[in-house]
Amino acid sequence: MIYISEAHAKDEWPVSTEDMINQHWTIQERIQAASRINTLFPIYVDSMEDKNFENVYCGWPERAFIIHKNEIKYISYHKVDGYDDWHEEVEEKIGEILSIGSA
Repeated sequence: MIYISEAHAKDEWPVSTEDMINQHWTIQERIQAASRINTLFPIYVDSMEDKNFENVYCGWPERAFIIHKNEIKYISYHKVDGYDDWHEEVEEKIGEILSIGSA
């Protein structure tokens, strides 16, 4: 997982009033925000530079990139149809990639 920017920051695009944080303006703030996430995956923190992961690959919170053996194997695309089913799609692709790698 690559933590890019806060999707719905309290000071930028709020969608709730619970447990919200401001957008990060320093790498230390971004690292602190990422440390709040509970996940089974390792979390990497995107840089604050212009040519970071978010800008180069158009990363958004609803997009997923599967990187396997230092190569991008899959990029999901956000679907604006009222239902974002990218979670299931990504799980399926991970299974395919891992089964191909073990064959």
